[in-house]
Amino acid sequence: MKFLRIIRLKEKEKDHIQEEIKRLESIGNKLLEEIRQTDIMLEEVDASLKESFTSEGLIKYRSLLSQRERLNKEYLQLSAKVDTLREKLKDVYTYTKKLEILQEKEVEDIRKRGTAIDLQNSSYMDLLKRLLFVCVFLPIISFGESALSKKIKEQRENQVNKTLESMTKELELKLKRIEEERKRLESSRQKREEVNKVEDKNLEKLVAIFNKADPDEAGNVMNHMDPNIAAKILLRLKERQAAQILQSMDPQKAAEVSKIMARSKSE
Repeated sequence: MKFLRIIRLKEKEKDHIQEEIKRLESIGNKLLEEIRQTDIMLEEVDASLKESFTSEGLIKYRSLLSQRERLNKEYLQLSAKVDTLREKLKDVYTYTKKLEILQEKEVEDIRKRGTAIDLQNSSYMDLLKRLLFVCVFLPIISFGESALSKKIKEQRENQVNKTLESMTKELELKLKRIEEERKRLESSRQKREEVNKVEDKNLEKLVAIFNKADPDEAGNVMNHMDPNIAAKILLRLKERQAAQILQSMDPQKAAEVSKIMARSKSE
């Protein structure tokens, strides 16, 4: 059976993909917990800065925000991998089902060929015996022929019904799996949206802090920030405050951040 070996390999591949999805989801849950803990610390530092603004507090807030950005990036990358694996798993399910259909067809063909060979191997004498049997006993069994035909017909109908029932159950199971995958994908999308909302919220808090900060001190802090985060903050600041902070920054860092800002505005 040439398809049987491939089907077994695909079953192993399916199990491997499912195990990998579980492993990545476990890592994803740990990342979400780290993100939650980081958000708590950000809230605490933010409250402290509102009470008493210090450059040390601002640096700590910036460090936590960078950590939050890194964790968010890792989680999104992990979610993308999980989505890819789930799509691959669906493809394996579909491919395996096709192989199973071909396998069933191959078994049926072998059975038919075996029946044909048996008929071809029947000897001439055997055929004569069968013919003699039919001629002698035909009058005797003719009465029960209709009952026999009816029984054969019922058996065939039962077999067809069983096949249809089996196919229906299999289709329902497949639809159930597809629906489960859809729900998982939707859940993953919602989690990403929640992560992005929290990130925007933290960014707005940082913007409020930099709007009140001394431009020279703020520029010094931004010299040590990730240029992408610095650009996001400056784009949301008041124009005058943003310009003064850029002027107080290291020229090379300011040029890098300005390029990112220009690119974001054009998108």
